[in-house]
Amino acid sequence: MNMMRNNPKPLLPVNPKGLDDIANALLDNDSPPEDKGKNVPIKISNPEKYIILPTRTHGSYSYPDLIVDMHRLGYDAMVEKAAKELGVTIQNTIGEKDGNQYVGNINWETALKLNQKLGNITLNPRQFIDLRELLEAGIDRNKKVYDGKGRPITVTVLKQVYNEIAEKRDPWRAEWLDARFTKIGGALSINYNHHLSGGNLTAGKSEILEAYLEENSWIDVTSFNKQGLPTRKSSTQKLYYWPPIDGTVARFYADSGWAGLSCGWDPSGTYGGLGVRACRAKK
Repeated sequence: MNMMRNNPKPLLPVNPKGLDDIANALLDNDSPPEDKGKNVPIKISNPEKYIILPTRTHGSYSYPDLIVDMHRLGYDAMVEKAAKELGVTIQNTIGEKDGNQYVGNINWETALKLNQKLGNITLNPRQFIDLRELLEAGIDRNKKVYDGKGRPITVTVLKQVYNEIAEKRDPWRAEWLDARFTKIGGALSINYNHHLSGGNLTAGKSEILEAYLEENSWIDVTSFNKQGLPTRKSSTQKLYYWPPIDGTVARFYADSGWAGLSCGWDPSGTYGGLGVRACRAKK
């Protein structure tokens, strides 16, 4: 496994639309444009397996209501078709605790391209942090959390989803997020809202990073900037964090000793437990 900054265990689908509908969809914030005539969202056959992540505003950044898969992307006929169109070979590599199998051993670019081919987007760090907070609020009964059919999700199910993401236990598991960090004019920038253009990933948004924590540390889980990067350290040892450097990407991981956000990951790295989660704007 190829990594730049850290090791995996650190030391401390709607029906196809007409052209007018597709054009309108491109105007949605955080709903990236698609290759012409391709990647039309595939109908979601099991909306009850998705979570509604309500619209949020963080300073100048906002996104619409999203529906997020409770599981990482698993291999099926549609995923196989998308992989073939991309010229990659994939398979399920690991199972979640509830038995759901998902695709691993995919690098960052392949993960984001797969989601795009399926008409999905990949959560960026800010959206992912909001999802984690939503799950915690639902588990604590401070907020109702709804599935893709608009029905309340039980605390039992919310715990299953949350624990698969962030519980400190083996096996090591992780998922790619939509964020790549590059230096522009000497300043570190975040690139996200990636979409397919001519077969290549293109960032829909590129911004200079807001003030953020610039050192490895346990972090305050309530303090993140609009781009989803932590701003304060903490001694709670709930989440750990690696800051970005030029050329790295983001992913979230958990194992028996740690759960955390790594923004210092090599985009070419692969691992059997490292997958991606499907998401799309709620229509």
